[in-house]
Amino acid sequence: DKDILLARPSLRERLEDIMPKAKNMLQHSQKFYENFELEIYLIPGQFKGPFKIQNIYINDRYILDKQIHRVLCNALQASFGADDYHYVASCKIPADNIDVNVHPNK
Repeated sequence: DKDILLARPSLRERLEDIMPKAKNMLQHSQKFYENFELEIYLIPGQFKGPFKIQNIYINDRYILDKQIHRVLCNALQASFGADDYHYVASCKIPADNIDVNVHPNK
């Protein structure tokens, strides 16, 4: 049987729906710099779910990027002494600062 989750007005509420047992462990940080915004939700690694949550969004689009993932893990290691976190990171960047056609191997 599959659960169908209703739409939620905030990312926090969605994460609480997905991981109700981690509700009290959820940590949030939001930073602004000029026209840029970074919002990150962290759940310590001791929360054991069926899978590791490490998601990155740029302008509400899911991306896979090993380099950004590595930067986040290194920052968590430097800040908290551990990089074993579940995270959801959302970056808002002005569209004119992003070239969607750039591929790192070109």
